[in-house]
Amino acid sequence: MDDTMPVVLSVQEATQRFGGVTAVNNVNLEVHRGDRYLLIGTNGAGKSTLFNLICGDLPLTNGKIVLFGQNVTHKSVRQRAALGMRRTYQATALFPKLTVRQNLYLAILGTQPLIKHFNLFKDYRDSSAYTEEIEKVAADVMLLPKVDERVMNLSHGEHRQLELGLALIAKPKLLLLDEPSSGLSENERALMRKMLLALDKEITLLMVEHNMELAFSVASRVTVMYDGEVVFEGTPEETQKSELVQSIYLGAGGKNQ
Repeated sequence: MDDTMPVVLSVQEATQRFGGVTAVNNVNLEVHRGDRYLLIGTNGAGKSTLFNLICGDLPLTNGKIVLFGQNVTHKSVRQRAALGMRRTYQATALFPKLTVRQNLYLAILGTQPLIKHFNLFKDYRDSSAYTEEIEKVAADVMLLPKVDERVMNLSHGEHRQLELGLALIAKPKLLLLDEPSSGLSENERALMRKMLLALDKEITLLMVEHNMELAFSVASRVTVMYDGEVVFEGTPEETQKSELVQSIYLGAGGKNQ
């Protein structure tokens, strides 16, 4: 983490209540440009809720979200995306009957003004600008040999690779990854790790991940949540050595230990 870099994301006193349940309680964090920022915690810690508050999928009960210097607390997901934020989800959202190339092309169109959305597939293969862009991203996520394969014929791991490609082709400044290794085999996780380590350093990464081997190998900064609150922040090395974090993951811990 380089504190001299500009702040890309500032979460200020974020709180989310569902009826009488407080899922996220007074959370503060800052993510700087180029960070590889990791959110971890046991099930029910509040990390997924916080993730959705940052993305705009859930409204804040209290607090503020500032993205690239702009207050986006009451902005939509689309408005936040227009500033340069992209995210992936635990469940992939792909078009299975279309090819990898077509899925990536649709992702490009999603970044364009609506007037360009007519005749979606007209001459897309003949567009040298799109072809070059699509094939570069396909190569980045190691799907170039299957760029004209229908998505339904790909493996689960390849679906994950394509989902990352859909986010990358939008040229994000802030990329949020929700459990990128979910459901992957050991070999597929190794491939995902390789792709994440190869990301452009100008892309800031915020990630929720349960697989600690992958997560700590990628992260530069870690925030640990417990019972809706931030209980620890530090480097991956500091996090792994923390007795509090160890006690939480062993099931005997709490905020006051």
